[in-house]
Amino acid sequence: MNAQTKKVSPAYKWVIAAMCFITVLIALGLCSSSKGLFLAPVTTELNLARGLYSVTDTIRYATTSLINLAFAALVMKLGTKRMMILGVLSLACSMLLYSIAPKLPEGATMMDTVKTLAPIYLSGAFLGLGLAWCTTTMVGYVVGKWFTTARGSVMGVILSANGLATAVTSKVLNPVIIGEASVFGRTGFRFAYQLIAMMLLAVVVLLLIFFREAPEEAIEGAAGKGKKKRGRQWVGFEWSEVSKKHYFYITAVCIFLTGMALQSVASVTKAHLSQVFNDEDFVTTVLAVYSLVLCGTKFFTGFSYDMFGLRRTILICHVAAAFSIIGMALVPASMPGLALAAKIVAAFAMPLETIMLPLIAADMFGEKCFPKVMGLFVSINTAGYAVGSPLTNVVYDFMQNYRTILTIYGVMMVVVAVVEQINLYNAQKDREAFLAAYEASAE
Repeated sequence: MNAQTKKVSPAYKWVIAAMCFITVLIALGLCSSSKGLFLAPVTTELNLARGLYSVTDTIRYATTSLINLAFAALVMKLGTKRMMILGVLSLACSMLLYSIAPKLPEGATMMDTVKTLAPIYLSGAFLGLGLAWCTTTMVGYVVGKWFTTARGSVMGVILSANGLATAVTSKVLNPVIIGEASVFGRTGFRFAYQLIAMMLLAVVVLLLIFFREAPEEAIEGAAGKGKKKRGRQWVGFEWSEVSKKHYFYITAVCIFLTGMALQSVASVTKAHLSQVFNDEDFVTTVLAVYSLVLCGTKFFTGFSYDMFGLRRTILICHVAAAFSIIGMALVPASMPGLALAAKIVAAFAMPLETIMLPLIAADMFGEKCFPKVMGLFVSINTAGYAVGSPLTNVVYDFMQNYRTILTIYGVMMVVVAVVEQINLYNAQKDREAFLAAYEASAE
């Protein structure tokens, strides 16, 4: 394989970018970001409490978190192409398992409960595995291999596919999920899952034909190239040094809390707004507008990183997170415009759990241990998802609304924004000192 990949034209990187875009479009856009559309219809039809159903999210996120801990070792052993194909196949298995879960009957026995929950929980594990191997972490690694300049902008364009797909699903797939429209004469959440599985199998075919491992000549050495420029690669610290940096651990905590807040809010937005406004058309319109804006904000975030650096870009994201979550928590039924504004602003926050993770890892700690740090950060972020999703729905089961937990998340993001700015200032000082010493030793 290596002999073949060395002959690939450098321009082939754009084919690789297109393959990553298509994979994210289907994998993240339909398998992950559409989860909120399924929450109410699935729990209602299967006669499940939301807290019990949301355990599948815990399983999913725990699986992703554990897999990402070993990302660096796995990608070296299996290669990017094989991992991406296996990841997409895992997602297809997940969708099919979701589609066969039987309804929990009234007066259900323990065996009835097991029969209903077993395929749901198993699908959560397949979903976590698939997303770990073919979405954010992998795209960050692949882009780092094929693109040594404008990494942020390329990542932004690729991950914007998630927003594009979500916009389509909220207006096209949602009517199928809730039974208001049909495709090929079929409707319901089960058929929606099966439809997604068929799209995933088409992605596997495309990856088999077009995806290639990065050739050696496509990977320029990071050392000595643009070390002082923002948004550029630099040689970086050894892992032994990274593990001694106090701001590594503070960043990890901030990433955990951010993942817990943002993913929890995203997963319950539809259910929350439906409860507040009792207007399905308005809610799906809000989600569609948000998803379209998300396409642009991911590109904006990558471009902002390349132009203005990490600190300013992440501050924009954190402020957007705090404003949008608090606005969503407090919105009254008489102010639908506030809900729309809050959700639009939320689009500027969501890159914190996708494109920003590999950029934070590369910018703060450099290229030497980039796969390991990135894998850890994505794992920690996903662990936040695992805690936040059931916590949010358990609070809902107790309070019968999402306002309380959303308010807590909003205040938490204000604290994270302040702490992370201090943290990034300390990291930048260390980077500048390291590069000064590195350049001096090279003279």
